[in-house]
Order: sequence, then C-alpha cells, then structure tokens
Amino acid sequence: MGKNKVKELPQVLVLKRTYIQRFPNGQHVALYHSDALDQYITVPLDGSQFSNTTESILDILDIISKENIVETLIFNDLSELNINKECADIILNYLQINGELSENIAESDKRFLEILEQAAQIDSSEEIEVKQELEQWNC
Repeated sequence: MGKNKVKELPQVLVLKRTYIQRFPNGQHVALYHSDALDQYITVPLDGSQFSNTTESILDILDIISKENIVETLIFNDLSELNINKECADIILNYLQINGELSENIAESDKRFLEILEQAAQIDSSEEIEVKQELEQWNC
C-alpha cells in the first residue's frame, strides 16, 4: 500500500451491526458495515467458519420444502424475501436441471425472482405437456 493510501485510512474503525443471520445448521453470523471502508464484514458468532451464503439459501429452501413453512431469505445485498413451499419447490426443481444458476441465487431478491420466474414458466409449460399427454390417452 502506498503512503497516501495509509494516511487516508482511519486509525479507528467503527463497525455497525446490520443484522444477525441464523443458518439452518444453528450457526449465527453477524454482518457489520464500516462507513470508513465502505465494506461489509461477516463475523461468525460461534467461532466457526462462515458458511457459503449460496449453500445456506439452498439449505433454507430445502427446509421450507420439507417442513411446508414460510421463511425469510436474506440475500448478499441485504434484500429479503418471504418464501413458501410452492416457491421453494419450483426453485429447487429448476436448480436440479440448471445447477449453474445456484451461484447467482444469493445475489439479490431481484435475481432470485428472475430465476423463480424462469422456473415457473418451465414448470407451467411442463404441466401443459403432461395434461396434453393425459388427454391423448383419455385420462
């Protein structure tokens, strides 16, 4: 780091806790923001390593699906969405086929909703195909 950059850094950093995230495995992680650095800092509250947010969102979706509950997802940009079983099932089924999108799912609520919309369109088109096949066989 150059001398000019060192002079710009404050001697004392003030961290403001933004929220505490509880993960399905029982882990608690606090998210802090430093205005001086304009950065977020995560701190595991139980001394363990911070788990990947993408995995955590997928874990929460799995729990929502299995337990038929509504849960709040918190994304990397700190946006939030309440998700029910139907949405969780649609996303989980879609991500089994399009696994590469699971990396993007934790970005923001907007990105999550874009993926959900894609998944719902495919899900509804598959339903139409199944209904057409059933009609063809007089079921």
